[in-house]
Amino acid sequence: MPRSQGFARGDLDAAFPLDDKFLALRGRVSVARYYEATGIYFHLAAACWREAERKTADKVGPDAGEAVADLIAVGLLDADGSVTKRAFANTVGRAKRQRRAASDRQARNRAQKSRVTERDDDVTDSDSATSRASPSVLNGTDSDRTGTERKNARETPRRIVHRWLTDHGAGAPVGWVNTTLNELVKVYGADRVCAVWDGAPGDVRTSKQYVQLAERALAPAHANGTKPKGLGPSAEEAERAFRH
Repeated sequence: MPRSQGFARGDLDAAFPLDDKFLALRGRVSVARYYEATGIYFHLAAACWREAERKTADKVGPDAGEAVADLIAVGLLDADGSVTKRAFANTVGRAKRQRRAASDRQARNRAQKSRVTERDDDVTDSDSATSRASPSVLNGTDSDRTGTERKNARETPRRIVHRWLTDHGAGAPVGWVNTTLNELVKVYGADRVCAVWDGAPGDVRTSKQYVQLAERALAPAHANGTKPKGLGPSAEEAERAFRH
């Protein structure tokens, strides 16, 4: 759960010991120094998540000593002893953007519901008022809507999920990916799909990965190979499609 600014939890890549920079660190120093430097690095990473900002090693571990120099030498830290800009942007920065997008979406939903309520409050059940109303108003034609109302009317669930992907740097879904996304939105709604994506781990970056994540979370039976009615091809069919 997010705190007022930072986060109480953060992402951890379980394969970090296989990262080129950690491998370089392992080959550069003794075993004891390697584990010391690794511990310092993750203390620093945790501080970045807690505060949602880049921190320097001397602020987190002022007695870290030469291990910080080793982390700088292999590129795990910048020259000033802070987590690199790229690493921060792909982890904490990404989580901040997702949190901001979720907050903006909730605000838009609240505003839209408020506008609907206001319009409902303006409608009277008086027979005289109804008789005076023009046919275009009663039928809700586009000519009687404001520009904002017409824009909201075009904000379909499909547009919502596509905009979410675009805002988070993922390409437009095509082929089977797009078909499956449309079916997920049709069955579960745009808000549930986006809610799954808001909690996506840091290594999820493409439209295909986002759609597969939503499919596993919302329609696990289909993701495991079965094919319920109205939810696109099975996992085996999808794999064949991508190979061609």
